[in-house]
Amino acid sequence: MIAYMTMSPNGFNVSLDFSLEPPVWFFSHELVKEALLQMSILISVYNDIVSVRHEILPQKSGHIDNIIPLLIYHKGLTAQEATNFGVEIIQISYKSFRSFEPQLYALGQENNIATEVDAFLQGCINFCVGSLQWTYHANRYFDCTPDWGDGEMSVVLG
Repeated sequence: MIAYMTMSPNGFNVSLDFSLEPPVWFFSHELVKEALLQMSILISVYNDIVSVRHEILPQKSGHIDNIIPLLIYHKGLTAQEATNFGVEIIQISYKSFRSFEPQLYALGQENNIATEVDAFLQGCINFCVGSLQWTYHANRYFDCTPDWGDGEMSVVLG
């Protein structure tokens, strides 16, 4: 799977190339669009949490593109409360995404595209995990080399 991220005046867009050939209607189906939305929310809020220290520095542009300081300002939360709220958003998006899996698998069975649906769902999960793992290798987020210990990393979302 290849991901393309583009910026637009309304935020960012993630375009995915799963090297799949599903029917033309597949990516327009409401379940598929909702799964992609939940994946985008999960990745966006996670990125906001890990990049918040860069976002709270004075911005030359005069605006902040991060949910944590916005929650602090608009909801009167502490930094920790805003972060916890962000984690709750991530957990809800993750559970919502996973709740679509049975319906998407059924859609695949009904339309003889089970292989494509399976690859799509696995690609979405891989994209989320890859984004998470990438932050541990980007000095923008952490000024250290991660300690991989036994070679495993666990993140409990649901």
